[in-house]
Amino acid sequence: MVTLIAVRQLLKPDIVVSAVAVSVMLLLYFTSVGFLVIDLTTVFGFSVNNANGLGSWQWGFNVIAVIVIGVISDPVPGPQAIHADRRDPGRGSARRIPA
Repeated sequence: MVTLIAVRQLLKPDIVVSAVAVSVMLLLYFTSVGFLVIDLTTVFGFSVNNANGLGSWQWGFNVIAVIVIGVISDPVPGPQAIHADRRDPGRGSARRIPA
């Protein structure tokens, strides 16, 4: 029963959407890292050196984008954390969030 309550608390739109967004971003990133050089050399006729150079630029832009998005999203309020009940510290139970 406790597990079902914990799962319901986690299945909020803000948590699910951010998890899906990170998963899609990682899927696209790993796919591009794995196939960028092959695609650029076979389809577009780039040399391996030039294709690797474009991969390095892509990596650099990804680093900058992650930092900028992190700085922008820091002031945005997120979900509140669950804290231990301070009125009854002996029990150590967490406050329940109504479903």
